[in-house]
Amino acid sequence: MTLVADQVSVRYGRKTVVDSVSLTLGPGLHALMGQNGAGKTTLLRTMATLQKPSSGTISLGEAVWPDGDVRLLRRRLGHLPQDTMRRSRLTVAEHLSYMCWLRKIPEDKAPAEVDRALDSINLTAERDTRIGALSGGMRRRVGVGSAIIGDPDLIILDEPSAGLDVSQRESLRDITAQIATRAVVVVSTHIVEDILTVADTVTVMKAGTVVTHCPRRDFARDGDLADFERRYLAMVGS
Repeated sequence: MTLVADQVSVRYGRKTVVDSVSLTLGPGLHALMGQNGAGKTTLLRTMATLQKPSSGTISLGEAVWPDGDVRLLRRRLGHLPQDTMRRSRLTVAEHLSYMCWLRKIPEDKAPAEVDRALDSINLTAERDTRIGALSGGMRRRVGVGSAIIGDPDLIILDEPSAGLDVSQRESLRDITAQIATRAVVVVSTHIVEDILTVADTVTVMKAGTVVTHCPRRDFARDGDLADFERRYLAMVGS
């Protein structure tokens, strides 16, 4: 399955937030980078069918947004927005079961789907723990688990590692990389270390436009962190 953004623009009045973005992303992990206000979140919301493009289309296989039936695309995607998984009285398993209900997974198949998601995010031991009692890193992993319920073809993660410490980010990075072996995973981040060793492609946005899109190995010499950061900062103007 391939995700295609074709000349996507989003405008609010006279302000253009996303400007004629075209991307083709196959299965794998795709990093979307850029400073605050670059248009990353708006582009991800458009991919997730939460923001209608002013022009252009998003397609995944034969599902096309906004020209076609949006339900076809929504059935195939999982989305983790920013600032989700706050305090909750639900246990991890209860929350994932609720996500199965939202995604219309048959009741007899939901327990196995919950178990699969728990295993993928390494939280099987915490299945009966209330989400509000988990650490920030674990709550973000529950959010990722929510996004993968139903085994979608497209998974969109908006700043999944924001506010996490180094060890929590490493754990989440490894989980995300594993999920990307079977789906198109688009991850927005501004933390270079999060994607330096695992992303398949890097896309950098500035002022609503894509300033570069290339395989991660072409972005920096031999995975050199300093070189990666130098090139990134030069592109975004800092």
